[in-house]
Amino acid sequence: MSIGGKKLDVPMETHQLATAGRMVASGLGVSVVPALCIQQMPKLGARCIPLTSPVLERPIGILTKADHELFFAAQALTDTLGQLDTQTSQQEATTLFGDR
Repeated sequence: MSIGGKKLDVPMETHQLATAGRMVASGLGVSVVPALCIQQMPKLGARCIPLTSPVLERPIGILTKADHELFFAAQALTDTLGQLDTQTSQQEATTLFGDR
């Protein structure tokens, strides 16, 4: 793993947020975790410090059953997220290229 061209020494990894929190609380290193666990980490003996720079993004997706029509609420969610993605893309384009 590398950041900014610098190789990071990562001797241990976990996909469980609680395990990462306990490892950090035990002095085994540091971890970057999603904001959803800010309240959970103090209970495990760790603290979360918000990262403000650089801004970190993570691509996500929607998992659906193959060849299956979505229920109304699920379709509304995908429609809303699609609109957000379109708005974000338009905002990014405006930021990069100016208003055309």
